[in-house]
Order: sequence, then C-alpha cells, then structure tokens
Amino acid sequence: MADPTIIKISDILEMGRAGKFDVVSFGRAFEKGPEWVAELLDSIARGLPVSGMVWSKPQDNAWPDIGRYHATTEAMTYILDGQQRSTATCAAAGIRPGCFPEWIWEALGGPALQAGVVLESTRRLPIRPLRKRRHPQVALRDLLADDADIPELVIEAGVKEGSREAAEYAAKLGDMRRQILNAGLPVSWHYGDLASAAETYRRLNKDNGLADWEFQTVALELVVPGARRDVLDPLRWKAASRGFSAVVTGKLLNELIQRQLPARTRRLKVDKADPAEVVAAVTRARHAVEGVMDRAERYGLVDASLIYMPAGLQLLMHLAARFPEALQDGFARRWLVHALVTDRYRTIQGLAEQDLRVVLSAASYQDACQALAVRMAADPWPGVADERLQSRVRGRFGTVATLYALACGCPAGLGVQDLLEPEAVFPSTPMTLVPLWRGELEHSLGNYVLATAATAEVLREHGGWTPAAYEQLRCGNDALDAQCLPVPARGTAAAVPEIVVKERERDLLRRLEVFIQQMTPLLPHAHGQEEQA
Repeated sequence: MADPTIIKISDILEMGRAGKFDVVSFGRAFEKGPEWVAELLDSIARGLPVSGMVWSKPQDNAWPDIGRYHATTEAMTYILDGQQRSTATCAAAGIRPGCFPEWIWEALGGPALQAGVVLESTRRLPIRPLRKRRHPQVALRDLLADDADIPELVIEAGVKEGSREAAEYAAKLGDMRRQILNAGLPVSWHYGDLASAAETYRRLNKDNGLADWEFQTVALELVVPGARRDVLDPLRWKAASRGFSAVVTGKLLNELIQRQLPARTRRLKVDKADPAEVVAAVTRARHAVEGVMDRAERYGLVDASLIYMPAGLQLLMHLAARFPEALQDGFARRWLVHALVTDRYRTIQGLAEQDLRVVLSAASYQDACQALAVRMAADPWPGVADERLQSRVRGRFGTVATLYALACGCPAGLGVQDLLEPEAVFPSTPMTLVPLWRGELEHSLGNYVLATAATAEVLREHGGWTPAAYEQLRCGNDALDAQCLPVPARGTAAAVPEIVVKERERDLLRRLEVFIQQMTPLLPHAHGQEEQA
C-alpha cells in the first residue's frame, strides 16, 4: 500500500500520541511559542492553506535507530520537514508526542502550548493560547478528544445552560471539530539512507533561512549521531535557565567545535574527520562553556539582567576551549572588566572577530593573554561616568550593570547582603536588580539594589524604601552599608527619594572605581596571583 500524500490532522494526533513518528537526529529542535501554535490551528480551523511536509521512511535498516530527542526510537517514520507544524498540532491539543521525553517537553515549554477556542460571539470563535480570559474558552484537548461532549463543554466554559447561545456555540464547535480533524496536509516522501536524508534536508532548507552554521551542525551530527541531543541541546537549555541564552547560542557552540577540529575537517568537510576527533572537540567545547558559566556566576553574573556584552563571554569561552588553563587563573575576570569599562564591542564592528583571531593564532595561553592585553591597552580608558548610571529604558543599564555585579561578587568587593535575609550574600545567593521606588527613578542605577524576590515584594508592598519597609526588613548596618542605603527617617525629616538615589549614584561610582582599580593592571606579573574563586 502506497504511503499517503495527504495526512489528516486526526492521524497526526494519533501518531504523535502513539510515538509513531520521530524527527531526524540532525533536525532543528522545536522552537515555536504559544501564539504561533494557536495561529497554526486557527488557520486549519478556518480552512486556510498550510504548507506541506516531507517525511521519510528508512529502507532496509539504512538508519541507526536513534531519534532527535531519544537515544533509541521505534518510529518507522521520520520528519524531514514539518516538525514545527506536526509538533505544534499535537501540543495545541495537549498531546506530548511520544518522540519527546517528558523532561525535554517541559524544557521546550510544551505544556504551555495548549490552545483553546475563545467564545467571543457566535459569529467569531478564534483559537488562542489557552489561558484565563474575559471570554469563555474551550480547550482543544477537550474539543478534539474522542469522547468530546460538546454541549457539556460549552456549559462548563460558562455559557448559560439551555440558552440559545449555548446551542449555537455547540453547533459551531461541532463544525470546527470536524474541520480540524478532517483537514489534510500534503506530505511528500523520501526513501533512502541517512546521507540522502541529510542532503534532502539541506536542499529543502537552503532557501528557508537555515544558516551556514546550522548546515555545519548537520554534518557534525552525521559523524557523531546524538551530539545535538546529548550535548548541544542540553547545554543551550542549561545556559538559558542560568541567564546565558544570549551568550550560549547554537552558532557559538558550532564555532567552538569547528575551531577545535583540524583545518582539513572543518565545516562541511567534517565527514572526513575521525569520529574520535569530533567527540574530543565537542567535549572540549562543552567543558569551556560550562567552565566559563560557572566562573561567571562566581564572579556575580547570576541573572540575565546582569549579563551584557555577550561577545565578551563568548571570547572567553573560545579562550578556555583552546587553552583550558584559562579556567584556572584570574585573567578572564580582569579582561572582562576592562572590556566592560571601555565598552569594547559596542561601536567598532569586527573587533570581536579580530580578538578571536588573536586567541586562535596564539601558540600558548601566555601568548594569548599578552596579545589580548596589548590590544586592550590601545583603547581609551574612560572610567565610569555619571551618565552610564542612567538608562533610556527602565531597568536596563548595559555594561555598567555587569560591572556592578562583578564588583559585588568580587572576593574583596562589596559583599552584598540581602536586606531581608542577612545570611543571603550575593552571589552565592542569586539576586536581581530590584528598584527601591517605582516610576521615573527606575532610569537610574542608583535606584536599584541587589535583592531576593522576598525583599522585592516588601519594597513593592510599602511603595519603596520607606520607614515601614525598613521596619519589616529589619536589616542591619552591614547590609545597609553594602547596599549604600541610609536608614529612612519619618515625618519632616524623611529623605526625598530623588536625593537618596542621587547620593547612591555617587556612592556606587566610588565603589566601582575602587573595584576597577583592583582589576588593574590587566596582566599581572604572575597569572593566578589575584584569583580567589
């Protein structure tokens, strides 16, 4: 029996639930959000055209039995093109496709992708992400279920039982259910071995926005099956959960691996590489990324709001991948501080690539540090001016926020205690920048303290740094000093918030200058003499 050229949505849901399809191991990870998923189902419900898919059936055991998200798979059908649509269709109906382990489904936000029909009026029934709304909503997981009792679903959604609207909604939902389940998507089929499937994938995506680095990652996957699933994907998810999503990108990981391979086997020539060489390059890249993230957190970069200049951290990851001893001394912190003070990569295009070439061409770690220090010395040293503590966007202060976090995280730095929990000390206890007062003062870093969520809630409840907030927080002098905060007075002696913020700006500038001096010179006579992490 020939494979179908049209596949119904009902079949996709059943195949997903039963784990009958998988995704090629070199394919992209699922990466769509709730709005995209809901719009896809809304298009299907309205009979609008949806682009087709390309599926593959391996012939004569021509493929290893591995999936995109599982080490093994029993699926006989692989998706070459259309993973986002197939997965989104299942997710909207509350189905976790069998090819996704539960923990990966959670990491990708699968449970939050459910959609529902919003009962705005009997003439308008849009499909939107499933969440609490002003209008009643019927979840697609219930509407598309085999045992769906549509009149009961309408009543449960909040429409009055026995009303004319309830009957009309039930009739229209029944039509919508049939339209969705019977809608067919065109499917083209590929038959052949894994190399042929990869070439098909490349051609399908050649004009579809797939970047060169993604094609190179496909080639890596063919040499070391499972590299994406077992190393690269978890590394990106872990980085995102720690606030480093702008730093640890797929492009960076590919570049780290490519730079560790012999020149003759890089890029699309990786098929000529010994698999052991690729495994070693992947392992080295992983250790560099994890090592720099670990150290950055010890330095004070514990939240995405404190991490700016991702190109600087990416350079340090390249340095650690080429020279693992970079994770043993304090040059990385010093270099990062100097790069932040000079705003190194903000204005001059191509400077990051030039610095990278210096790292890659160095014969030793000492040579790399020396060359980077010489290049850094050519930049003017502006210090930290008052205006850098001001932000055009509330709560976003660019590189000076990262400098502040580094100063607070330095072993000889501020030793910042939380205002509510004195035993909670930054950065061993993760904290974020929290405003003392809401409103226009949020444009100044002087209006922000490093604090836990509990402290932030107290400040919010009491309208800022007020006597009532101080009494509830019961913070000691050490915490006040570390945060550069006065004890708020009552009555006519109460300090004006603008004055408090301006005084804190001066205090923060002085403390930042002290910290920056501690990080000078960039290259001490002996590596490691200042490192205490």
